[in-house]
Amino acid sequence: MASVDSTFAPQWKYDVFLSFRGEDTGKTFTDHLYTALDENGFYAFRDDEKHEKREEIAPEFLTAIEESKISILVFSKNYASSRWCLDELETIIKSMKKPGRMVMPVFYHVDPSEVRDQIGSCEVFLSHERDAEETKEKVNRWRAALREASNLVGWRLHNQYESQLIKEIITDILRRLNCELLQVDYDTVGMEFRLKKLLSLINLKLDKVLMIGINGISGIGKTTIAKAIYNKISYHFQSTIFLTNVGENSRGHHLNLPQFQQLLDDASIGTYGRTKNKRVLLVVDDVDRLSQVEYLVKLRDSFSLRSRIIFTTRDRHLLNVAKLDASYESKGLTHEEAIHLFSWHAFKQTFPKEDYVGLVNHVVGYVKGHPLALKVLGSSLFGKTITEWKCILHKLRKNTHGEIYNELKVSFDGLTPTEQEIFLKVVCLLKGKDEESVSTILDSLGLGSESGIQVLHDMCLATISNNKLYMHDLLQQMGQKLIDENNPHEPSKRSRLQDSKDVYPRLTRNTGTEEIQKIQFSSAGFLKMPKLYSLMHLPLKSLPPNFPGDSLIFLDWSRSNIRQLWKDEYPRLTRNTGTEAIQKLLSPMHLPLKSLPPNFPGDSLILLDLSRSNIRQLWKGNKSLGNLKVMNLSYCQNLVKISKFPSMPALKILRLKGCKKLRSLPSSICELKCLECLWCSGCSNLEAFPEITEKMENLKELHLDETAIKELPSSIYHLTALEFLNLEHCKNLVVLVSCNTSKVSVTLTVET
Repeated sequence: MASVDSTFAPQWKYDVFLSFRGEDTGKTFTDHLYTALDENGFYAFRDDEKHEKREEIAPEFLTAIEESKISILVFSKNYASSRWCLDELETIIKSMKKPGRMVMPVFYHVDPSEVRDQIGSCEVFLSHERDAEETKEKVNRWRAALREASNLVGWRLHNQYESQLIKEIITDILRRLNCELLQVDYDTVGMEFRLKKLLSLINLKLDKVLMIGINGISGIGKTTIAKAIYNKISYHFQSTIFLTNVGENSRGHHLNLPQFQQLLDDASIGTYGRTKNKRVLLVVDDVDRLSQVEYLVKLRDSFSLRSRIIFTTRDRHLLNVAKLDASYESKGLTHEEAIHLFSWHAFKQTFPKEDYVGLVNHVVGYVKGHPLALKVLGSSLFGKTITEWKCILHKLRKNTHGEIYNELKVSFDGLTPTEQEIFLKVVCLLKGKDEESVSTILDSLGLGSESGIQVLHDMCLATISNNKLYMHDLLQQMGQKLIDENNPHEPSKRSRLQDSKDVYPRLTRNTGTEEIQKIQFSSAGFLKMPKLYSLMHLPLKSLPPNFPGDSLIFLDWSRSNIRQLWKDEYPRLTRNTGTEAIQKLLSPMHLPLKSLPPNFPGDSLILLDLSRSNIRQLWKGNKSLGNLKVMNLSYCQNLVKISKFPSMPALKILRLKGCKKLRSLPSSICELKCLECLWCSGCSNLEAFPEITEKMENLKELHLDETAIKELPSSIYHLTALEFLNLEHCKNLVVLVSCNTSKVSVTLTVET
């Protein structure tokens, strides 16, 4: 499923203003700092020694201070002897009071107390006080500015290499300017060199809209470098969007051009008027269709100057038709870099153990610099003896073509049968799902979810990011090939069918077998599949009346044409036919039902997802959902009111994000005693939060950002476990009551 990460930031002409004494540090420390800022993509402003000789600070310098997000004060021995520097300092301290600005001091071979009290090497104020040109009032203002600046958090250079301090400063600035960074595996060797090359192609200082393409084979690091460059430069832009998994959508869910446009429009990118006057950074990962590239090309005219569009693709042909300003090919690591990366995963150090050098060289030569293969193989060999290494490498030698699949399969072979089954479940079913869904499905199948997922993570066969389970494309392809190799000439005997050429005969000729557990297609010949537990991506308008649902636990109707559940009033959905096994229901994006029927079985539901449907109410009458843990009603545009929640004693997560017509929540929300997280983000007409008449001892997160909430009820103190309260962009909020607990983290935006 594609996802969008987006942020918005105010516009600054300069990232950093440097205030320093030219004769002390202008050609040494400050010059090196300026160079480091420039190399890392920061716009920095600095003066020179000629200006310091003027009697008054020039107007352009005052303007530069006002237009800078961060001011760095380099306090040195003779800093305070310069009236120019002191005037700069006074202006900077005044500007610090304005929203969004930061001041960071560097104490260059001086102590903060010397700056604060003007003693020792910094004692120069006697000369200022004797100077007839300087009034006592002005000197006092300088003293006050020095005292305030010396009390700020900064850095002190003392018995330390200047280069090391500069690295610390750059790291801190990156952290301060990038509030929401994407998760990136920065242990990839050679990353900085590759980022520097890509940064030169992006050319942030060029006043035009640029489009850059990144290409390379699967697993070579395209996504990693795209995320890294996004983190590095995103603070330069007013609007930043990182759109992920576009290729996965188009391959698995038939993501067409209108749907692609809708994803961008949801991120405030697809509409011309929203971005014409904004500097935009748009990064689209895994583009695989010409129509998508052509649409990105059209977007260029809707962005302001200095905007950047970056996309990654495995198809080099798309780069040739995209009218790119620049392209970057993501290549494998050098031999030395590969040894470094492999050794880190195989030995937990940056070089191989002495007795393993020959074996390491063999592996690195075989993998040919592929980062993912190096990580996976290194992790699989960690802690193994030389004999075990040789045995594993012997298997590699049998794979004469040197395909990445063969190396990745070595890690699969090292798993236990249960772990292998979990891996294949992730390949076919669970990639991109949240941890809660993954655990629920695996547990319902009798597989140990927690330990199994951890093993996959430790073996670099899966990753968890933003509470979702991910797997690299190469690993998924390897798993799919493993499935195909199971009875390659008799697909009907396989446990999973994914290719339509294998699925179609099983359905149209009624040749399905009891071995089939998972099918990814559509039709009516299901009767010979009693073990079927997963059915995905149906282009049906309804399910046949004889469809068996006894073992079904995963039903994904997203982007389907389903108009009704079963013909003949749900004949298979009764207690008598074993539908307690139906534990996960994912609705279509445009479910035409206005409510779920009263006879719809829900006693065994664990996860209910009706997001983006036309649902107006849940059930008519009373309903009990005793086992439900997660309910998702996000983006239900016709959901105006929830009169009363059904009985959901086990519910932990309730998502109502983006229900723009929802005006209120029922007081029965207090009855959800197990609720841990409530999302109402983007419910723009939600004006009030109900009184909390009973203690809710498990609710930890409450997201009310971008709502019309005016005030919170005084009874909010009944949320005794609350840890995070999000009130960002609540423009109507006038009263913020105390949560009566010191451990609550409150996030809000103050309108000025």
